[in-house]
Amino acid sequence: MSFDILETHELVGVIRNFPPQSSYWLNLCFPNSHFSESEYIDFDIVDKARRLAPFVAPNVQGQPMLDRREAVQKFKPAYLKPKNALDPRRNFRRRAGEGLGGTLSPSERNDAIIADTLLDQSEAIDRRFEWMACEAIVNGMVTVTGENYPTQIVGFGRRASNTKTLTGTARWNQPSTATPISDIKSWASEMLSVSGRRLKRVTLTPAAEVAFFAAQETQDILETRRGSLATAERANASGEVAYKVMDIPGGVEVWVYNDVYENNDGVEVPFVQDGLAVLTGEVEGVRAFGAIMDDDADWKPLEKFPKMWKQQDPSGIFVMTQSAPLMIPGRPNATMVIHVNG
Repeated sequence: MSFDILETHELVGVIRNFPPQSSYWLNLCFPNSHFSESEYIDFDIVDKARRLAPFVAPNVQGQPMLDRREAVQKFKPAYLKPKNALDPRRNFRRRAGEGLGGTLSPSERNDAIIADTLLDQSEAIDRRFEWMACEAIVNGMVTVTGENYPTQIVGFGRRASNTKTLTGTARWNQPSTATPISDIKSWASEMLSVSGRRLKRVTLTPAAEVAFFAAQETQDILETRRGSLATAERANASGEVAYKVMDIPGGVEVWVYNDVYENNDGVEVPFVQDGLAVLTGEVEGVRAFGAIMDDDADWKPLEKFPKMWKQQDPSGIFVMTQSAPLMIPGRPNATMVIHVNG
């Protein structure tokens, strides 16, 4: 067979042609990208207080004001390096969907196997990007741990009080006493105060959605006879992992989210713990990538760098994709997480 596909630019082209997976948190909160020329990713944490300009007499010197409190964090991102050894015997077996008896040559099957492998690796990396984005939004930090990598917690400076737990009759699963609409209005005011950004979206997990719509206050606001401008649509049966169910006056959308990933034991795990409401404004998140420590990549920062090489004896091909990511919420206090059912 021809090994032109070994050329790096062709491998990158193959990856770019793959359709993206579900990327709810990435698309919602991380619209920007940054590529670091070093193996480290640096990011600033700025504490900007809402200070008043001081009064002085017109004939005296100006009054000094405190500068913004700024800190720079440096993080060496953990590598993502999914790698597969391709078994040459697969080139002589009929592929799924191929005509009985086989209609492809071993060379054509090999190219298809390489494309399938790159797709699997790319999807696994995309899923990790989404996991990191979700962790940054929901927890205000990302815990990075792995084989031969010491556990590191990357915090982004979000206020501890941006994570809340409702108790007693305030819990949303107490329909006669819960006040979810009033709660959201209060949290929106708090978010504006601490981040300078308006609340744009409330993302509910399934249990939180059930409690939200069961609450009497929600039912009251949806009563059209009182002239309410709130609208709801809960009949979505498409099976999507995220969809909008309500518009609250003031430009706030309510979405339901129920995406999962598979852990190393093959068990499906929800990205977001059930029973949560996640509030987001304009987070201004950044998808940051460190330089690839590989001479074939010319040590450049890339979102993904695929490579392939041959082993001579026994004959075989290895395929690997590398990335050095970190998802950074530019305004971490424009996120809040509430355990609404206690």
